[in-house]
Amino acid sequence: LYSRSVGSGLFCGHHWSASNFSKRILSQAKEIVEKEKNYFKKNDYRGIFGLDFVLDRHREKLYLTECNPRLLGSMPTLTMVELLNQELPIIAFHLLEYLEIPYEIDPKKINEILWQRKEGAQMCLHNPFQREVIQIKELEAGAYKAKSQKLEFLRSGYAMGHLKDKSEFLLTEGLQKKGAKIQSYQRLGRILTKKRVLNEDLKDLRPEVKNFLKLTLKSFDLK
Repeated sequence: LYSRSVGSGLFCGHHWSASNFSKRILSQAKEIVEKEKNYFKKNDYRGIFGLDFVLDRHREKLYLTECNPRLLGSMPTLTMVELLNQELPIIAFHLLEYLEIPYEIDPKKINEILWQRKEGAQMCLHNPFQREVIQIKELEAGAYKAKSQKLEFLRSGYAMGHLKDKSEFLLTEGLQKKGAKIQSYQRLGRILTKKRVLNEDLKDLRPEVKNFLKLTLKSFDLK
């Protein structure tokens, strides 16, 4: 549960476009992933696992904070990003393992491909109020632009590939009908984009992204 008073967090998304890390940081990440992989393999675990890190940017030091042996919050958007990057999606290997389908790969080569830089971001939009609200208006899933302080609907869609350029945002996942009751901090939808959403210092959202989020919340007309 999310509570500002005790400092608990709320999953808000991923920003692959900002993952421009140094060779030193990437080397640490790869070393830790390899150790975790060997541990899981030793214990007959199959499939995806996700590692969470905290980064000390000044010392370029990674600290492992959590391991999630399951499908992750990055799914399914990560798969969309991988396909746009012309990579074999990691979910494919997960399925092959659980379906027990024989296959042969070069792990070193596959890892080199999967460690390539990726572009894109996903943002989870929540009810920002500390109370239940009613959603007065509904929005169609698809591509949008912010134009003249209003949302402009461009076309229907649900996947990252349905975005034509970096000026567009895709609103998708679990959009509610008008009249729906939305609990405090309940998710309203997921926003996908090919553009960079954070400033260079990674401390705040870019102004045009903030504006889009503001207009989207306004368009739901939460009362």
